[in-house]
Formats: sequence, C-alpha cells, structure tokens
Amino acid sequence: GVNSTSKLLAKLVGKVHKPNGQTTLLPPYTATENNTSNVFQFLDDHEIRKIPGIGSRIAEKLKSHIIGKESVGEKITVKDVRQFSGMSPSLLERILGGPGSVKGIGMRMWNILHGVDSSEVLEGRDVPTQISIEDSYGRLDTLESVRRELVVLSRSLIRRVRTDLLDMSDDTAP
Repeated sequence: GVNSTSKLLAKLVGKVHKPNGQTTLLPPYTATENNTSNVFQFLDDHEIRKIPGIGSRIAEKLKSHIIGKESVGEKITVKDVRQFSGMSPSLLERILGGPGSVKGIGMRMWNILHGVDSSEVLEGRDVPTQISIEDSYGRLDTLESVRRELVVLSRSLIRRVRTDLLDMSDDTAP
C-alpha cells in the first residue's frame, strides 16, 4: 500500500519499493522556517521527466529554458526547476503556454512541482487492467519453433491470469 497526500505523490512514492514494498511519505508536508518539507525533499531529486503529468514536450521546454539550447541529453531535476531564479506560475505559463497548451498550464505545473495534485484518486479495481509477460527469444527461424514458444507462453499467461483473477482465499471461489 501507499500512503500520501496526493495522487501524484502516491504514484511516485509507490515506485520507491516496487512491486510489493510499503512506502509512506511522512510529515512535515509543508516547509517551516527550520525544516524543508518532506514533499520537497522527496520530489527534488526526481528527474523532471519522471514526474507524472510532465511529458517529454514540457520537459524539453523546461530544460531549454533552464539550461539553454544545449540541453539535449541533459537531465534536470524538480529542484533545478523549482529553485530556478524567478520561478513562478506566471514564468511557467510563459515557458509552457502558447498554441496547443493546456489552459492554466503554468499554475498546473507549479502545483506538480510542489507535490500538489487535485486529480481524483480512484478506487483500486478488482480486475487488473493489464497482465503482461515479458520474455526474450533467441532465434526462432522455423514455424515449429515459433509454435512451441507460443504454447509455452500461452500456458504461462493462463497460469498468470488464474493467479491474478482467481484469488482462492475468496469465499466465493469454487
């Protein structure tokens, strides 16, 4: 489980000890004269592109404003952006606004950089939306070798679906 103060932080905190670890972001959630907020400390080291809600276009615009035109391949952190001279919702609006941008993008990004996310947290689903199996294959150069691998993969997927969907500890399970 994950405990946090917003959906954005819950997503990031949830990745710390993935897949099954428990992580809680503890107070203080706001900065005081003597203390930095734990939210800032947690967010500050994250590369800007790793933050939910910040896509590659936004990240590139922020990087080129903060680092300059030679920002290709450079990584910048939340702290780099948040502590950039004169950083404010209006500066973010100037950097990120314009044709095709979301209305109020400056304030939205300002909130994200400060761990504030007002989007709704939905209940977890009973059924996973995605089940995946990853495997890598050597040379499959005959139809028979492809067929054999598909049978193995299919059996593995069926086992996985049964495990994920039929929780035998449930009283209603046969």
